Amino acid sequence: DCAFFTFKADSPLVSKPAVLKSYVFRKVCKGERCYEELARTEKRKVTVSLSGTREILPWEKDVFSVCLKDTAVSAKVIEASSKYKITKTPGAEIYEINAAASAKLRTAPDNAGITAQSWSVSGETGSLKLVLKDKWSEIYGLSQTEKTVIKLTVRQDKTAWFDGVVFEKEITLAPAEHYRIDLSEYASELKQPLQDGRKYYAQWSFSRKGGISKNSFVNGGETARVVFPVR
Repeated sequence: DCAFFTFKADSPLVSKPAVLKSYVFRKVCKGERCYEELARTEKRKVTVSLSGTREILPWEKDVFSVCLKDTAVSAKVIEASSKYKITKTPGAEIYEINAAASAKLRTAPDNAGITAQSWSVSGETGSLKLVLKDKWSEIYGLSQTEKTVIKLTVRQDKTAWFDGVVFEKEITLAPAEHYRIDLSEYASELKQPLQDGRKYYAQWSFSRKGGISKNSFVNGGETARVVFPVR
């Protein structure tokens, strides 16, 4: 039997107890016929507590599994924001697992950390404009070395045909509450001019470049279709 214990940034440092059960069987033979029967049931009430210099960001979590097999209790780290050293303290009432944190680990960025706020024709420039909102700009903005990389693809929606790529680029920006990407700034890089009456949509992803998170890309999805220009 196994139990999973999850700790978020605002979680108590000691978990609620969980009761683990282990069913121990024995082989019984009567003549040539053999079968297994229940010999005994082992039970342990376990808790997990955290200690040490734990640093965890709002979107991160620490997950531990604790298992009971016969009389043996085992524990391991499933997901962690820090390096942990696990110690076990058997007790008559509670079997305690302690996870002591040391060095901070880089984890994947929050998948929902950056979201699309708008995709429209700009009233100022007359070109297509994507606005993204960064939920964690204050955290990433504390470091001068952190960057946000936006991978943007703009396509023309073509009925019964492959949607053509109009624009494709990786754009590196300083962390900010909003990222405003106006295609008028990249007019010379468009693969073809924007056409009146045509529908366009954006596909985008992002990554964090620096020392806080892993720099793997997160798929942001795609926007709704917008007719160019808005009439």
